[in-house]
This record gives sequence, structure tokens and C-alpha cells, in this order.
Amino acid sequence: MGSYHRHPLICIAIISLGPIVWNAAVLLVLFMVSLFLGPMLDPRFPLFGSFMAFIAHCLAVVRMVGFFEFLWFLELWDVSHAILDLITVIVIQRPIHKVLIAVLLSRDFKHDETNRAWWTGRWYDRGLGAHAMSQPAREFIVKTIELRSPSRYSPVLAPSIQTNMRSAVLYQAKATLSLDCKPHPNRLPGSVCCCSAAQILRQRI
Repeated sequence: MGSYHRHPLICIAIISLGPIVWNAAVLLVLFMVSLFLGPMLDPRFPLFGSFMAFIAHCLAVVRMVGFFEFLWFLELWDVSHAILDLITVIVIQRPIHKVLIAVLLSRDFKHDETNRAWWTGRWYDRGLGAHAMSQPAREFIVKTIELRSPSRYSPVLAPSIQTNMRSAVLYQAKATLSLDCKPHPNRLPGSVCCCSAAQILRQRI
């Protein structure tokens, strides 16, 4: 029987760079689909952009499972070796992503219009001005890095999530503070009652 030979550095390079190439290929295909079909479908189907993002993240999950299974197969189904290789892959990918963020990413807009434009394909009427020509390339790099882990959302790469969470917290705070509260009869002298705190928060929200 012939022996099975493999070069460990080549295997690590394939497993490390393969997911990045996979994410880039998926995003390019989805970008072309959204660019040509988005302006027609998005006005009629408001969830078109969310559906495109759902497809991208589902394929990212498939990529994560597939590449780990492939790595496990290369290690002849040895769990300990596969875990060590996985740690090595993470150590290699992190500097690559940090270099991409530091070198190629410009300052982000305060709004979430570029993210919506990427998934819907509607780059017009977004308030981007002259940046409308450079933002697709920037958003492509952002999405490539974002898809490295679909369950993680960076505050830089996903500002819409922070905006929605902040709005939900403010809404809940306003709804809570709208309730009338009465000072407790056994309140200690010098302590702040809930009504005083509520009045201060009402003025700041």
C-alpha cells in the first residue's frame, strides 16, 4: 500500500486563505446579482436586501463547516491535530484581516446606507456623493472580513446593529420612565427616590 504524503505548510495555506477566497467569491456573485436585480426587486420586495444578506451568511456557515471537515480529513480524523491546525489558521487569518482594515479601509460613514446599498444594489439616493464610486470596493473588503465569523458582529463592520440596539434601549427606557412612581414612605433622608431619578433621565433621553 502506498503511503499518504502531504506538505503541512501547503495544507495550512489552503485552509487559511481558502475561507477568504470563498467569502470574496460569494460576495462578488451576490454583488452582481443585487446590482442588476436589486433596483427592480427591492422596491417591490422590501426584504430583498435581507434575503441577500441571509444567503451570504448561510454560505459563510457552510464554508466554516466545510473547511473544518476538510482540515479534519487532512489530519486523518485526529481531533487533537485538527484543533491545533484550527488555532494556527486563526493566528494566520487575524493579521491578514488587521492589515486589510488598517491599510485599505477608509473612514466609515455615520449612517448605514452603504451596508443597505450593498445588499439591495441601489447605490443612488444614498447621500454618498462622490464616494459612491469608491464605497462598493470598501464595502466589499468590509463584508469579506465580516463573513469570517457570521455569529460575530463588530461595532465597526455592523453599525446598524448598534443603532437598532440603542433605539430599542431608549424606547424601553422611555416606556419605563413614563410610568408614575411614588416615593417610598420609609425612604432614608438624603437618598434619591425613583421619581427624582426618573425626572433626570426624562430630561436626558
